[in-house]
Amino acid sequence: EGVDYGRLDRTLIEALDLPPARTQPQTKAPPDLDEWEGTYIPAPNRFASLEWLDTTLNFARVRRDGDTLRFKPFQSKDIVLQPTSDRLLRAPDRTIASHALITTPDGRRVVSTGLQSYERVSLARMTLLWSSLIAGLLSCVWLLGSGIAALIRRRGTANKAVLIPFAGLIALLLPLPFFYRQSFLQLGDVTIASILLAIVTAVWPLTMLAGLVATLRHRPWSIRTTVDAIAMLAVLQWTCVLAWWGLVPLRMWA
Repeated sequence: EGVDYGRLDRTLIEALDLPPARTQPQTKAPPDLDEWEGTYIPAPNRFASLEWLDTTLNFARVRRDGDTLRFKPFQSKDIVLQPTSDRLLRAPDRTIASHALITTPDGRRVVSTGLQSYERVSLARMTLLWSSLIAGLLSCVWLLGSGIAALIRRRGTANKAVLIPFAGLIALLLPLPFFYRQSFLQLGDVTIASILLAIVTAVWPLTMLAGLVATLRHRPWSIRTTVDAIAMLAVLQWTCVLAWWGLVPLRMWA
């Protein structure tokens, strides 16, 4: 992932002793540059199995900055793109156009680098995905802490039902030692680690559902019990989202 793919090109150019290429000058911004602002996601994704991850965490923000466009990937620095023609733009470290603005026949807006295309999506859709992820992760942390507290506390009023989802979360760690001991090249094979991962991720939402049912039957209710139930619902909705994207149960093999 961190390979410098341009090194061979630079070495070849230096060996040929070619004259430096002229940098394309910046031209006037297209009149509809404002209409390209928004949130973009990779489309198509490099790996279909990681589409949810790419969509949620590999998005980019595009906004106009004078006569330029700022292309800001979530995981890297922003790039100031200068227009070189009506639909072509150039990054600062390039001599010719590096990005293209494309409108598909059905009206979708796409920013392409030639190697990867990004399609504009609605902010509402992305907000739902981000909210689902954040709520799920925070709720997992809460349930882990609440489960530990339930193990320590000995009072009869403690919500022992939280130990069910707690066990489901702890079970997600079981495949790690097996993955550590196997070769990296076996990630896509049917191994003990991958089978165990598929099993624990399949059981994960079931433990949330079972814990929620047991919590609803728990009496008397307290603030902690209420928060436990909300956390189980939050994790359950996240697992449903992951299942929709084909990540629950998580199968490493094809």
